Amino acid sequence: SMPMPKIVVANYLTEIVARHHGGEVLAVVHNGVDRDEYFSSVAESQRDGVGVIYSSHPSKDPATILSVIGELSRRRPNVPIRVFSTDRRPKQISPKMYWRFPSLEGAREIYSRSLVWILASMSEGFPAPVLEAMACGCAVVATDCGGSRDMIVDGENGFLLPVGNDQEIVRRVELLLDDTRLRSEIRSKAQETVRQFSWEKCVCEVEGALERVSSARNRQPVEC
Repeated sequence: SMPMPKIVVANYLTEIVARHHGGEVLAVVHNGVDRDEYFSSVAESQRDGVGVIYSSHPSKDPATILSVIGELSRRRPNVPIRVFSTDRRPKQISPKMYWRFPSLEGAREIYSRSLVWILASMSEGFPAPVLEAMACGCAVVATDCGGSRDMIVDGENGFLLPVGNDQEIVRRVELLLDDTRLRSEIRSKAQETVRQFSWEKCVCEVEGALERVSSARNRQPVEC
């Protein structure tokens, strides 16, 4: 709350920070994704399911996640659902579909084996799993929970849905599972999106913001 310039990670935070915490918002600098870590690591023939990260934290909306998993399991019993988490497995999720504390390689494989990835949070700053899933070749269905709107253009490179609407999430997931052409188009545009969010660009933008706030003279401005 100190009156000093701020850097935020998503556009929606600009007004919130300015209104509640004071000081100028100097820049919006999105996080990046390391494409040497997140990429499609299995053959396309092995991509067969739906994936999601589970968390019991209220901002992650665990009730909606569990509802979506349950409904998809009932409606699409032959479609594998893969869940990873840092939490203990809730009893509503089968042990065979749950990975706790996966390694980077394990998380990458879970992403890569997913046709569709779900983000069902109520609130996020800049949700890294959206970019990670895109980088690994998933079509993403996400809630409009904050920073996700800086990555997803609804219907173009993913789907962006109202928070808490479990039935609409299920419908969009099923649409992507059934419509191979649509899924391919969304995945292709998602790959273009990922290229816009590199850590190199992030570092350059932070340096540029710091240079502006320092009002340094006799130096060339940083170009990203």
